[in-house]
Amino acid sequence: MFFGRFVALLRILGEPLAGALRMPYRRFLVANAAGGLVCAFGTTYLLFYLGQAAEHWLKDISWAGLVLAVLAGVVSTAWLRRRAKRLHVSEPSDQPAPALAPPCPGSPSPWLASSVDQGVCVL
Repeated sequence: MFFGRFVALLRILGEPLAGALRMPYRRFLVANAAGGLVCAFGTTYLLFYLGQAAEHWLKDISWAGLVLAVLAGVVSTAWLRRRAKRLHVSEPSDQPAPALAPPCPGSPSPWLASSVDQGVCVL
């Protein structure tokens, strides 16, 4: 149970396996709690110091990263707008747009979406 906190598949299957193997509850509780605490504090500690080390290396190129991120956003937005415009202006279809079905008799509100399928109202 202790090492199950550090491995994704064991994290999911650890509790059912412990129950199926009839692991004593006190042992399960101690191992699960200890594994959770070590995993949470260890991950926090590791990522905190990894962030401090990354700050040292990345502080000189942070402006370049910001410019690159903004440029990627502008280019992707322009591409999506152009694609949406092209799809919107494409050839009109030969089929007429489907008509909205009338509301079902006895429906609580005429604004609710409804459809009539072979004479049966479906809300």
